[in-house]
Amino acid sequence: MVDDIHKNDFPYKDLIENTWVICLVLGIESEVIQANEAFYERLGHDREYFINNNISSILSEKHSWQECVEILEKTKEPHTAVLKFFDKSGKPVRLKCNMGYRSGEIYVIAADVTEQRKQFETLQTITGMAKIGGWTYVPSEDRIYWTDFIYDLLEVSKGRHIDLEVFFSFIHPDSLDLMTHSVKELLENQKPYDVEVKVVTSSGKILWVQIVSTVEVFENEVTYVAGAAQDITESKNQALQLEETKSNMELALNAMNSGYFTYDLIAEEITLNSSFKSEMNLPQDLNNEQFLNSIHPEDRDEAYQQHIREINTGDVYYVNAYRMKAFNQPYKHYEVHGFKVFNSQNKPIKLVGNFIDVDDKYRLNKLQDKHRYHIKTLLDNTFVRSIMLDKDWNIIGLDGMTAKLFKERLGVPPVFKKINFRDILSSHDQLKFNIIERVLDKGLEFRKEMHLELFEEGRTYYDALFKPILDYSRDIDGYVFYFFDLTEHLKVEEELQSFQNKLQTMHHFKNQLISKIGDDIKSQLNELLKSTLLNAEKERLKDKNISFVEAQQHTTEKLFQSVDDIINSSLLQDNFSMFRERVDLTSTLESMRPNANKRAGFRGLDFLFKNFATPVIVKADQVFLKQSLENLLENAFKLTKTGRISITTDLKNGHAEIVLEDTGSGFSTSALEDESKSSVAIANGKTRKFQGLNSGLTFAFTYLEGIGAHINVQSKKGVGTRYTLAIPVE
Repeated sequence: MVDDIHKNDFPYKDLIENTWVICLVLGIESEVIQANEAFYERLGHDREYFINNNISSILSEKHSWQECVEILEKTKEPHTAVLKFFDKSGKPVRLKCNMGYRSGEIYVIAADVTEQRKQFETLQTITGMAKIGGWTYVPSEDRIYWTDFIYDLLEVSKGRHIDLEVFFSFIHPDSLDLMTHSVKELLENQKPYDVEVKVVTSSGKILWVQIVSTVEVFENEVTYVAGAAQDITESKNQALQLEETKSNMELALNAMNSGYFTYDLIAEEITLNSSFKSEMNLPQDLNNEQFLNSIHPEDRDEAYQQHIREINTGDVYYVNAYRMKAFNQPYKHYEVHGFKVFNSQNKPIKLVGNFIDVDDKYRLNKLQDKHRYHIKTLLDNTFVRSIMLDKDWNIIGLDGMTAKLFKERLGVPPVFKKINFRDILSSHDQLKFNIIERVLDKGLEFRKEMHLELFEEGRTYYDALFKPILDYSRDIDGYVFYFFDLTEHLKVEEELQSFQNKLQTMHHFKNQLISKIGDDIKSQLNELLKSTLLNAEKERLKDKNISFVEAQQHTTEKLFQSVDDIINSSLLQDNFSMFRERVDLTSTLESMRPNANKRAGFRGLDFLFKNFATPVIVKADQVFLKQSLENLLENAFKLTKTGRISITTDLKNGHAEIVLEDTGSGFSTSALEDESKSSVAIANGKTRKFQGLNSGLTFAFTYLEGIGAHINVQSKKGVGTRYTLAIPVE
């Protein structure tokens, strides 16, 4: 066929290659044999793509193409179908394809109908939503063509032949005359129509349909009619129901004791419901003067002025209120609510309204005013700041002092103007109230002591309570806030804390001073003892002189004991006030190492010291803690003449464990318990059953237990003593 195209005199090749029509030749396996440029441009693929891909690779519904191939092979007749492809970017492309089959090849000429298809689908969607269908009528053929919507509306199978006779068979008898007249006027006098008629579907359902037509006339004859039909059943039924309701309402107003009235503003004539006139003891032929006389004398002038103001306003609403005399009853309060009727010049000519008995409402308002006065009196005479808000956080109630403060700050009465509470908050307070609001919105109350900038300067600390107000449905209907001023209380607490800080500083200063004096004395004594021993060794003193040196050493030890007793007694006088701070236990132990090493060297003792590998923090008084540990170490030196003394540490179960162990003479632990009960006797030296028992041990045991430490003492005479301390760590 391609060769035939090239040999033919007609320029088929130019036509195929220079047209917007898509042309291609496909093999039986759907491979692309030949295609014009319009095909490649529309689908976005180049020729190389179809070397390894056939037409099926870009088809949306491959089965539709296969059906076309089968029809062509079977019938050998041309076939037309709309196929959906995807271009290179994935967008759908719809091609209307005219296909032919010859010698195992499929010849396709296609037109791009993508936009038409989109418009058709959009039209179908709009038609479905608006319940509108289209139709045409050709008089020469006496045939009506409907869109799918009308077939569905009338429940008729699509494709059925429809002429005028069939069309009129669907018209309800109530609307048959109107439809017949409209069609006759259209065909004979070329007059289009717009009618609302009832139709009967194939299943017997009755619908309201609005039918609109347009007409084409040629040589004074109607040649073509087009139109639309819309299902208006729902809106028509609503309109009919509204008319029925209006009629029923008028009947009901006449049957009940209603204050319904009309007032002719031009003629100044009022027409009242008869039952209302009877209740008010008004004549049935009531005139305007008689009506005015029924109004309370004190209200007539104001009622008339209000009437004039309402008439002169541009809106349709009318409102008034006054007292009227009822039959054998005192005057009652009525409100007048109605509408104005305007003429073509937009002038009010009539009032239509109703008299509403609001006497109970008026008495209730008076009672509410009384209750509001009582609440205001209560709020103004309380020592607590009180703020009441509606559910939108507008201020609706304040105590007197706060109301005065806010009015001075804002320049307007906050309750009267319904100022929003959020608008008077500082940025500092707003952050806090954002959190409070989230709690209140859950229906929960919130209470906390807090700093606020809401009230006077210098009055910034309050015990605040925030409560939501819940209605009967448990929904939030408002909020109430109470603020108790704690500013003075806070000042007292701050002064007390300042005094305690000063007291603690004095305490530390005194203890540091005593400890410093003790350390200085001990240091000098150690140096004295060291120099004495060195001189003795250097001069190789005789036994008598050696005894003298030993006596010096013993005296120095006694001085050590006396210094410790002074320090311990001084610290005991504080009665363990238990000032506590974060203390580095590792550093405290490390500061004891140099002096202990010297003393062990003087005595010829082995000294093992294993400290914590990292800082260990405990809560204690640093002076008291160090003195307690030194007292235990001092006792170990007192009881140990030969052998060794060791200090080891460990961390166990949240406690810092310190083990002090010696190979000294040891003692009875029961005796220790008995003797340690009397710190005064020990401190005065009146009980010296064991040399190692002194005020230092009493102080150490008492203080360490006071900071929560556990103490275990194991001692055996002639073997040694083991102290195990477990101090809570931070």
